[in-house]
Amino acid sequence: MTWEYVYTETEVEEDSLHRQVENLVNAKKKTEVDREKLTQDVEKLMYQGEQLVEGRGKDEVKIEKLTEQVEKLLQQGEQLVDDKKKAEINREKMNQQIEKLLEQGKKLVDDKKKADIDVEKMNQQVKKLMEQGDKLVEGKKKAEAYNEKLTQLVKNLTEDKIKAAANTEKLAEQVEELCEGKKWGDKVCLIKSVRSGKYLHLQGGSEVRWNGTNVNASTLCGPILSRFKWKFVSAYGSKIGIQNMKCYKYLNVAGGGLRNGTNVQVHGNSPMDSSTHNLWKITKVKGSVDHFNIRSVHNKRFLNLCDGGLENGTNVHTWEKTTDLNSVWKIIETN
Repeated sequence: MTWEYVYTETEVEEDSLHRQVENLVNAKKKTEVDREKLTQDVEKLMYQGEQLVEGRGKDEVKIEKLTEQVEKLLQQGEQLVDDKKKAEINREKMNQQIEKLLEQGKKLVDDKKKADIDVEKMNQQVKKLMEQGDKLVEGKKKAEAYNEKLTQLVKNLTEDKIKAAANTEKLAEQVEELCEGKKWGDKVCLIKSVRSGKYLHLQGGSEVRWNGTNVNASTLCGPILSRFKWKFVSAYGSKIGIQNMKCYKYLNVAGGGLRNGTNVQVHGNSPMDSSTHNLWKITKVKGSVDHFNIRSVHNKRFLNLCDGGLENGTNVHTWEKTTDLNSVWKIIETN
């Protein structure tokens, strides 16, 4: 970096004063020359006066004129004396101004030296600031890279948090299902449709014993018959089998069907017969105390009152979950 010296106002004033001093010196010299010339004229006139005194016979008119000239010259001499005094006074003032200017010049020299020192310091500071600026730029780049990594980490953590929340919710559901499964294990109950008020019932005569017997919903009249009673048998985890107490066979998804409308029947002598066709999960309806969904482990569909029928003998099948009451049941414990 280069620096150009700029003349200050003080330096301009100093140059003007120098010119004034030179003018005064020249005026003084001119005054001294005039005084010397005047002195010569006075001497010449005095000499002429002496000649006139010696020669009184000369024309008095010339004497009178000479006298006037002498008086005039004397006045000029007096004026020169006054001018000399004034010149001496001006010279004294000029000397004082010169001394003052010298002091100002000395101060300017000192200020220039200090300015040079300050410029050097400023150059060093600028160099240091430029180095710091380079470091800041490098630090900014590192900070941006770190911020980018941090943003990605936060994003990953957020995704992990969402996954963990989903897993936690799923685990809570599994725990709830497990608790429900354990709760109903080995209990004999009636299964009542909230929609129709009818009970899950084994269809057929008094001697029904074979696989494939159909299940429907009917009214409970008089003493509770064994065809209305169902025993919840723990299988594993939250999964249970639902055994009819008339034929001792298990509630079953007919033919292992996977679609809506697959019929429900009784089949097998164990919850584990026919793969997962005999396995169910019981979950409480959210916000309810005694309303439940009964879901097939096999086809993930729910025990459902066909078309929401209200008549005796309405068929029961499996259906995907809906917002109506066709898949909602009450489970009532009995002897």
